[in-house]
Amino acid sequence: MKGNEVILTADRTQTSNFRSFIYAGFIPCFAKNWLTNIFFKTIVKQRKDLAPIGLRVCETVLLRAGINCSYVHSNDLKKQVNEKTKFVCVSCVDPVGKGPTSQLFKIFWRGKTFLEIEFERLMNTIKNLKQKYGFKVIVGGQGAWRLINKEKEFNIDHLFLGEAEKTLPDLIINPENYGLIVNGARPKADEIMPITHASVLGAVEIARGCGRGCKFCSTTLSGGIRNVPIENIKESIKNNIQEGQRNISLRAEDFLLYKHKKFIPDTDAVLNLFKECYDVKGLSDLQPVHGSHSAVYSNPDLIFKLDKLLKSRGAKFFGFQPGIETGSDRLLCKTMRGKKFPNLKEDWADIVYESLKITDKVDWFTCSTMMIGLPGETENDIRASINLVDKTKNFKNMMVPQFFVPVKFTSFENEESYIFKNMTSLKIQLLKACFKSIVGMVDKVGRDYFAGIRIPNVIKSFGVKKLFNGLERSIEKQLKFIKQLKYSAT
Repeated sequence: MKGNEVILTADRTQTSNFRSFIYAGFIPCFAKNWLTNIFFKTIVKQRKDLAPIGLRVCETVLLRAGINCSYVHSNDLKKQVNEKTKFVCVSCVDPVGKGPTSQLFKIFWRGKTFLEIEFERLMNTIKNLKQKYGFKVIVGGQGAWRLINKEKEFNIDHLFLGEAEKTLPDLIINPENYGLIVNGARPKADEIMPITHASVLGAVEIARGCGRGCKFCSTTLSGGIRNVPIENIKESIKNNIQEGQRNISLRAEDFLLYKHKKFIPDTDAVLNLFKECYDVKGLSDLQPVHGSHSAVYSNPDLIFKLDKLLKSRGAKFFGFQPGIETGSDRLLCKTMRGKKFPNLKEDWADIVYESLKITDKVDWFTCSTMMIGLPGETENDIRASINLVDKTKNFKNMMVPQFFVPVKFTSFENEESYIFKNMTSLKIQLLKACFKSIVGMVDKVGRDYFAGIRIPNVIKSFGVKKLFNGLERSIEKQLKFIKQLKYSAT
């Protein structure tokens, strides 16, 4: 192919470095209003030189296949797309606002989320350009499955589900061999190549897959953990640093299970991973994204050794995001038994509590998720979750609530999404307890986390706390509205 006949792009919610504030990634899940718009404009600053990790992977795959492609920021599409353009490939996260976090946040402020608004804005631009130049549109990414049966609405020619390495190049070269929905084949670990340019938040993949088998999660569809070779990880870090991304975030479903042994963390493998990453010249900070309480519980010795290494390298703040989802051992064993691996005989709440005791000792921060409305959930299960939130409230951990939302192709794909009007008094109590943990954690870790991050003082000292303090009032307003509806229906 001659010229950049393939253009990669994403909407503006995916092309910000979030001022190096990784947890600001939740902001686009809010509906747009005067308050959330302040946060969006202040923190979701655009970086035209950065692309989401998924697009950087696609870029690498296509370039290695000899296909000329380029990443173009959504604001520049009108300048870059022309008669030579054959494909525009789009990454999406939650294009229709139906994800768990988006659904939860909509109970506070109604309307379309920034994720929806920005995706629609991008696709309208592409629609107009497509009418002029006649290229094909491929949409992929973690939210692509939500666009099934909406392909005509968004002028999509191919909906790409799955991983890019083995299938995307052939789709570009031989599009006539593919239909509307394209399923990407799963690559082996050594086929996951280093990205060639800087990614948002310095994202670098260290592993793919999970293997725990939760019935509600799409990650289970990607099979067991595939560990990216350390040489490829270091090359991705190097390429990020060369383009100014010195703060690196390590992407995996569980960073503690890199080269694990039957779900027991391998101390030497994890320590070596961090040592090798730190040895890349120019690195400033190294943060994982996802981890698990079961892994911490299974190998506390690793946590203490890793913390010692981190502090010796000057790390001032360290944290990760684990999924708790419930405080009920009964519900967990019914819907996500693998979360306990390899501790199947232990009580789930005990695993979480002991894990948080360990991370608290080394002063690590955890941002845990708690799910409301799982299929088969009982009031006793909710009580167990409330008890766990209360028991762990003094740890350096926040509980982020989420409503259950069914995901296509999972065991729970035919279940109903949980909605706010079905909330019981106990579930309201759990929701409030979770948000109180968030407000409390802003006070506890805010000063440490915001150190060195260029965010206006009004956001640091007032904005975040103001935002979450307003959520409880919004809950009360929604409850009154629901009660009025129920009263009028009787």
